[in-house]
Amino acid sequence: MKIAYIAYQYPTLTQTFIQREIKSVAALGIEIEVHAMRGVKAPLNDSLPLRVTIHPFFLWRLWLLIFKIPRELVRDPSLVGSGIRFLQGKKWRGADDFLINLLGVGFAFSTVEQFRKSDIDHYHGVWATGMTTAAALLAKMTGKRFSMGAHAFDVYRNGGDSFLKEKIARASFVHTTTLANVRYLQSLVPRAHVILSRRGLESLPDLAQKEGRDIFGLLSVARLVPKKGLDYQIKICQELKRNGFVFIHRIIGEGILREELQRQIREAGLEKEIQLLGALSQSEVQRYYAKSDLFWHTGLVDAEGDRDGLPNVIPEAFSWGLCVVSSPTAGADEAVIHGETGWVLDPRQVEEGSQAIQALAKNHSLREKLGKSGRRWVEENFMSQKNAMILEEAFKAVKGNTRS
Repeated sequence: MKIAYIAYQYPTLTQTFIQREIKSVAALGIEIEVHAMRGVKAPLNDSLPLRVTIHPFFLWRLWLLIFKIPRELVRDPSLVGSGIRFLQGKKWRGADDFLINLLGVGFAFSTVEQFRKSDIDHYHGVWATGMTTAAALLAKMTGKRFSMGAHAFDVYRNGGDSFLKEKIARASFVHTTTLANVRYLQSLVPRAHVILSRRGLESLPDLAQKEGRDIFGLLSVARLVPKKGLDYQIKICQELKRNGFVFIHRIIGEGILREELQRQIREAGLEKEIQLLGALSQSEVQRYYAKSDLFWHTGLVDAEGDRDGLPNVIPEAFSWGLCVVSSPTAGADEAVIHGETGWVLDPRQVEEGSQAIQALAKNHSLREKLGKSGRRWVEENFMSQKNAMILEEAFKAVKGNTRS
């Protein structure tokens, strides 16, 4: 079987979980072409499996649409009526939503000829936005079927993609990574075929690699965006310092809030305690997992409704046997169970958060117990080979069915 995975950019430093998913699915015998609508953003951190090839798309090819769109409409006049029905009564949920879907349409019309000549069996949009728009349109124009991923911003930000319901209804299946998402997507389209296949790690680190330290180390790995709740980490750190607690907090990631967070750190007098390390390679991130005592996630629902599913950094921290402190958001709470696999606290409760971190810092045996439980959760729920088998089964089931 041969699948076209349609991504926005591939690979990207903040979405290495997609690389692991593709690699694991390919290892099961499925051939994958990755088509990146905006090209390559970061170097591959390892070699490509034999069954995976990358095909970057160059935006200059869009000018050819003045020839290609009319040709496709002559070939299949029903595309006009389908497009009108699809757009009828729709209200765009923002300029970015409009542009990414428009890019998906442009990509589909620009590449459909090469796909007709290929032996692609199935199209898969990595996210529910323009990637799935491209997959759905290509499927229609080539007589194939498509599936889609639906995970976080593409589902929730400003109500999700403008055509989310229509895409779900037409997809062979919808891949998501949390039970909360399964319930939500099925509430939108009750007859939808939604499968739960979490992301995953390829292997677990040797805990003997953990480094010694002489100061309590906190770690957060997150994009510097509102839904990560990092401003609350700064407030809690300010309370920790006020209470005389000695610590170092490292935040790995880049984003639009960097200058604002740096200002808050400076005004709180925490330049020595909090380090904004920026975006780092996977090997560098792993080194910081190894040298930290506690992992901290403060995900929230932001003003646009955007939120995380299950952030992959939580299972990554689990894999290192780290105690994880997380906010009580859907998705994260499927892995971080209070007092069992981690510690749950509302980051908006600053004093309570400060007290909890100090208590955990003093209780090494509890942190160790929670860290071991978290690692067992990863072993049972978050290994890429096991979860890829769920996707493999879904893809092969589509191939076994005739097109409806």
